[in-house]
Amino acid sequence: MTRSRLNKLLSSFMILLAILGWHISCRALTGDTDENFNIDGSIRNIISFIDYSGLTSGYTKGIDHDFPVSTILRLTSEGRPKENISYEIHLVQDLQSPPPKEMGMGSDAPQARYKAIDASCDWHEGSNTASLWLDRLNLRYSLPWSDLTIGRQAITFGKAYFWNPLDIFHPFEPHQLDRDYKPGVDGIRMDIPLDLFSGINLISVFGPAITTSGSSPPEDEIWNSSAQGSALFGRAYTLLSDWDLTVQAGKIYGGYHIGAGAVGEIGWMETRLEASWFKPSSGITAVMPPPYQGDLMEEHRTAVIGIGHRFHNSLTFEVEYLFNGAADPCDLGSSAFRQVHGASMQMSRELLGVMSSYEFLPIVTGQMVWIYSISDHSLLSQPVLFISLADEIDLILGAAISSGKRPAVPPLPQLPKLRSEFGSYPDSFFLEFKYYFRAH
Repeated sequence: MTRSRLNKLLSSFMILLAILGWHISCRALTGDTDENFNIDGSIRNIISFIDYSGLTSGYTKGIDHDFPVSTILRLTSEGRPKENISYEIHLVQDLQSPPPKEMGMGSDAPQARYKAIDASCDWHEGSNTASLWLDRLNLRYSLPWSDLTIGRQAITFGKAYFWNPLDIFHPFEPHQLDRDYKPGVDGIRMDIPLDLFSGINLISVFGPAITTSGSSPPEDEIWNSSAQGSALFGRAYTLLSDWDLTVQAGKIYGGYHIGAGAVGEIGWMETRLEASWFKPSSGITAVMPPPYQGDLMEEHRTAVIGIGHRFHNSLTFEVEYLFNGAADPCDLGSSAFRQVHGASMQMSRELLGVMSSYEFLPIVTGQMVWIYSISDHSLLSQPVLFISLADEIDLILGAAISSGKRPAVPPLPQLPKLRSEFGSYPDSFFLEFKYYFRAH
């Protein structure tokens, strides 16, 4: 680790603490209200086999297969030093061997979105990589009429299963299994309850400037925020005739957002509807680099309708339809670029997601997920087996099998032409081991 990278991480930590108005003392650092300073945590070991042999060599850069191994340690501390003050801290260490492969569309830009402070450090690079970062660090003040949370925090909106048009802060991927922790964002949130089932959320989140290059800020730059990359919006929710209703609107990353949602029951089925409209800011000039065409941010509408039910015998199903107005069905390459950079949920315009799970034993649950692109008739199938080895130990076995038209090799030396969404995916098989612990 270079001295500048270490100083950057330490400086970021101190700035976050200063923003929170933190006063570190032995009394304040308590894991809960009954014990002195405990730390919770988890360790995840993920072993994967990724098969690229079904894809063209130009698309995979000559890679036939890969055996990535990842170990993720998360340390968490939460407490309430005073009756009206609570805090939350999450520190994450990630080890990967070999380093993750890039497919030529830039860095994973959405992960840096809504983070004005770079509280991370890549302290080792080579045949394996090691990264350390602060995922959450926030302070909550409970006022007589509201709760005020300041700092890096996880913010989740929307209740759909696969796709969440209302969840604008790092939504989970539709095929993502690990949803224990959501990445934090740097901001201020005020929750104002109006009654037991109604309230208002006011949110301001800071984010870096919009870019399509995947470039990082200089190592000596601690604070990186811009009006285009930040968010300022409000949300209201209530319960009406047994339906949870939500409306939200405001400035978000790259433009303006209006959304609404409803969750309730029709007969014995839970029903979910979410829809949003996005209009880019007039000053946005993020043009996609050649050979992609168009702007990164374009005006579009997104809508999800879903149903689900859990039977008494533990059989559960979820079905959702997505209309993804940000996708261009005639140019999947540009749609893929937008998806990689967080401007579109998927490459396809219309998709259908189906999930079914069943508890075979109290400690063994099977799950099957299908995500089908109605636009190009490609399919992603994901069988998974969850095994609870102990109260604090879980084992997950699974695979992701893709089918559809594979990328075509062009006659000239340029990027292969994508012909379907999931036909562009490799097949993968994985084993994940989770261990949760508490250190006193």
